[in-house]
This record gives sequence, C-alpha cells and structure tokens, in this order.
Amino acid sequence: MHHPGTNNKVYKKINDNFEWSSENFKKISEIIKKYPSNRIQSAVIPLLDLAQRQNNGWLSKNSMEKVAETLSMSYIRVLEVATFYSMFNLEPIGKNFVINCLKLHKKFAKLILARQVMMKYLQLLKLNA
Repeated sequence: MHHPGTNNKVYKKINDNFEWSSENFKKISEIIKKYPSNRIQSAVIPLLDLAQRQNNGWLSKNSMEKVAETLSMSYIRVLEVATFYSMFNLEPIGKNFVINCLKLHKKFAKLILARQVMMKYLQLLKLNA
C-alpha cells in the first residue's frame, strides 16, 4: 500500500477555508508558549497534528497554509515537514486507517501459529486423558 504521506503532492480537493476551532486555538497558544519566541517554528509538528485531527485525519493545502500563517513560516517549509513524516496524510483517508508493518505482521503470524499449535497439542492431551 502506498502511504499518502510518502509523496510530495497535495491532494487536489477544493475545500473551504481552514480556520482553527476555538478549542484548538487555545491548544496552539499553550503549545507555542513552550518554545522560545525566536523558535516558535519548532512547533510545526504539533500544529500539523492538530490541523490533521481537526480536518478529519488529513492535511489539506488550506490547513497547511494555516499552520504556516500561524507560525510565520513559508508554506513550502510546512509542506517539507508534512511530506517527510509518514504520520501526516496529504489526502483524505477512511474512518479507520491501517498501516501494514511487515515486521509486526511476521511477528503476529508466528504468535498465531504458535497458538494454533498449542491448541492442537491441548486437544491431543484431552483425547489421550
């Protein structure tokens, strides 16, 4: 599966203006307070996360522009961060977003197989008892 965060394209969906909700606006104020005044751009990742949560799990161009405006950054800098981290989705996603990790898949497959073998063994013990 191709993860939407691994491309440099912004989804071409016409979408209304993105404005911070009043709740997120308060959160932004608290987040920005954690950074020195000359380093507020370091808050780009937490603000992208807030924008993505507010925008139903993905970052539209308007939402990234709002993050850039909020942090006095250029849009391209925000886009660079959003495309670098796979936690950010640049196109709409479904209600449940699942990422398939091969390493975990193999681990769980072994656990399932081990459980099945154990269940078969216990069944044999019951039959022989």
